[in-house]
Amino acid sequence: MKKLIFSIAFLGLIAANTAAQNSVDSIYANPENEIQVETENLSSSNLLSDFLSYVIRQQYSETRQTGWLLGLYGQSGVPLGRIRNSPARMDGIAGSVQVGGGVRYQINSRRSVTASLGATLGVYPIRNGLVNNILGELSEYPLMGRPIEQVESEGFDLLAFEIALGYRFNFGKNRRFGDIGTYFEIGVFGNWGTGQYTVRFLEANNGTIDVIYANPDFTNFNAGIQISLAWNSLAIFSRYRLTDPLRNFDVSLPSFVIGTRVGF
Repeated sequence: MKKLIFSIAFLGLIAANTAAQNSVDSIYANPENEIQVETENLSSSNLLSDFLSYVIRQQYSETRQTGWLLGLYGQSGVPLGRIRNSPARMDGIAGSVQVGGGVRYQINSRRSVTASLGATLGVYPIRNGLVNNILGELSEYPLMGRPIEQVESEGFDLLAFEIALGYRFNFGKNRRFGDIGTYFEIGVFGNWGTGQYTVRFLEANNGTIDVIYANPDFTNFNAGIQISLAWNSLAIFSRYRLTDPLRNFDVSLPSFVIGTRVGF
């Protein structure tokens, strides 16, 4: 509709300019009107020039709001909920940190699709995990023959590489630049991660020793959905993991995460 209006107005101005030029040609036969004719011709020419400048600026503005864009981001979140199917509990503050970059294709001034690649580190401190056989029949391996009473702390760590796809609804004047803007986004993610179970034992001399237990069952693919709401460079996100890093065992780590994201 906007382009149709511009076209109609543009054609109208051309017609007006042609009529003014014809008027100039006919009136020049009378030298008494020469000054008046030059003034009318100059006014019509300036009007047409201003209109063309406006159309060019408007078209340039719309063009900048489409196409491919690059951006960087960092985000951190905390899981909400409890360990399911086990008396074991989360101990302290669990969390994840992710950094990465991505591309965004701006469909128009209000909609875009995104794709990103990032690296994630997740930390899940656990209380009374091994005593409740959190790893099933494998729970005795991290103990390395030590009595369970010597366990001071334990936890599961996960390092993963993630790919995410999203559909973004853009708002505000900064929607054209990088990962910055006011927007609402819904998307999906998948990551390939490898984990380890770390146990800290108390020593007789009041020291500690860490035993890191890795198992092929800790390396797997996880997927989920994520939504984000952003103002300029800061966003609040929540994600729900549809799979579990310990899914080969009977327990499940918290699936729901909420956090903040910074875009560049």
